[in-house]
Amino acid sequence: VKIGPDGSKAGGFYGVQDDPDNTGSYVAVNKSASLSNLTRGTITFWTKFDTQKNTFVTLLDTFQKTGENPPGTDIGTPGTWSINTNYLGSDRLFIFDDSGVKRQTIDFGDNFAFLDVLKGLSSWNHYAITWDGSTIRGYLNGLEVSTASQANFAKLTLGYYLAIGANGHNSVPEGASSQGSAYPNHGFTNGALDDIRIYNRALNAAEVAGLY
Repeated sequence: VKIGPDGSKAGGFYGVQDDPDNTGSYVAVNKSASLSNLTRGTITFWTKFDTQKNTFVTLLDTFQKTGENPPGTDIGTPGTWSINTNYLGSDRLFIFDDSGVKRQTIDFGDNFAFLDVLKGLSSWNHYAITWDGSTIRGYLNGLEVSTASQANFAKLTLGYYLAIGANGHNSVPEGASSQGSAYPNHGFTNGALDDIRIYNRALNAAEVAGLY
């Protein structure tokens, strides 16, 4: 348990420091109609990075990857998405488009958050994504930082489930269903997440700023 930006409890998420590709903590949110097939919506959350040990860090993930075509190009269930980054890169929103091809849409430009960890200055940052049927917008600490056309992205939806604090992709939580016993085993956040929200409408800029 961590202390969130408002002083209340927040969730801490960690992978094994010396073996980050095998064991770590995460939360799985079951797939539901209220979180799926959203043609308009908003995702918001706070995060704070404590360490930067993994080469691949995932904050929220609901990808449902089905293969690669051609090799090296991920394909999957249209509308499933992930917010992740590579080492010392910025967090980005990836979505499988209407044809099932993985696309980068939003770049938060938050490289400073990872560099601050190395300086011992880690702090909480607020992230938001909105989509209104025409434009996808990314906000960092209440300010719009990135936009993308929503053309070719009819909706955002969940795959098997929503993984918080780890990379889930097309697997289900350990022993959770007949889909198998696979579970998130890499991309652990190594930090904290708090106040994760998904709305079924696109908040406007003033509403997003009011959450920061």
